Amino acid sequence: MAHEKERADILINELDHQWSQAQQSENQRAILSNFIVIISVASEGFIVDKDFPKRALAVAISMTFLGLFGAVASAKYYERFRLSMTRVGRLREKLDTMYPDLGLDDVEAKANLKHARRYPRLNHIRLNFLWRVLMLGITILGAFNVYVICKFGH
Repeated sequence: MAHEKERADILINELDHQWSQAQQSENQRAILSNFIVIISVASEGFIVDKDFPKRALAVAISMTFLGLFGAVASAKYYERFRLSMTRVGRLREKLDTMYPDLGLDDVEAKANLKHARRYPRLNHIRLNFLWRVLMLGITILGAFNVYVICKFGH
């Protein structure tokens, strides 16, 4: 029995570590995304306030690439998050095998079903998709600024 408890403690410690890794990936993504949004808003404000001058072309190009970088970085942070969450899932499965009377899979399945019923539309939209769309929107806005500056800038 003591040996089984030690194994369970090891699994729980590793589960906690992987969960921390997943949270760290999400926190880093949030910090980077906030930084990119703030820089993009300031850049857009500068470009519009100055009435799309030729001298703002570098700012618009930088904004385009910053948005593209944000989209790729968001995808990478999501990949790291999913890796950690996959590991959490496998560790949970192992705990469920060791302690089947806990019914961890049943609890999770019931919670997932209840959540899906409560949020039938939102349940299918992945948050990482929304973050990438935001970053790609910044890319498109930057590219639009480049076009306007090149075509109409003074």
